[in-house]
Amino acid sequence: MALIKKNHISGIVGPVVCYQVRGKGVIRSRPQHIDRKTPKQLAQRMKMKLTIDFLHNLREIVRLSFPSTKAFVNGHVLARSRILKTPFLGEYPHLEMNYSEILLSSDPQSGLEDITTTYDGEHLSLHLKLHPKWENKKLPFYLIQQAEESDVSTNVHGPFQYDATCQCECILPSRSYYRSNQHFWLMLFDPLHSHFYGSCYFELSIDDTMPQTFTFNS
Repeated sequence: MALIKKNHISGIVGPVVCYQVRGKGVIRSRPQHIDRKTPKQLAQRMKMKLTIDFLHNLREIVRLSFPSTKAFVNGHVLARSRILKTPFLGEYPHLEMNYSEILLSSDPQSGLEDITTTYDGEHLSLHLKLHPKWENKKLPFYLIQQAEESDVSTNVHGPFQYDATCQCECILPSRSYYRSNQHFWLMLFDPLHSHFYGSCYFELSIDDTMPQTFTFNS
């Protein structure tokens, strides 16, 4: 449909498009949408879907961990852009998220010094020792949990509070939930400035007996 305003036509008329450029009328052929679906395009679409699914439950967190000074650009857009720039594992159509490379904050900082795990048959407990630099800040923190399988939704646990020695015991749901290795990000929250810090990543390797092996970096 086209509209006539002040003797100018604007819109679509059959196979042509009418519009104004610097006060002059322009008519051109109506563009045809062609979905070529090249392997590169399909791979990029799969990366986008994996990223959007991963961030689905993290909207409120990344909104505060990726502050934006630009209009119409929020933290979710910035987080999505950063993740898409990280290397993915595998080749299309078997692409996977490379969780160890993902940062969930615009200013990642060291957060963990040590971690031990215990399992009592019902709950998985994480004993965390945070970096001493957080000792006087007494900030609450959250744990972002993602299973190895991309079809399992991301979970947010917390808030937790560490003691005067920067240690905290975090009790997570029953291990019946776990089917594979678990990926975590520790995020400290500053309520005064409404901002998340950290994005300290670590991974728990789950075996058939108990979660006794783990790796983490900070």
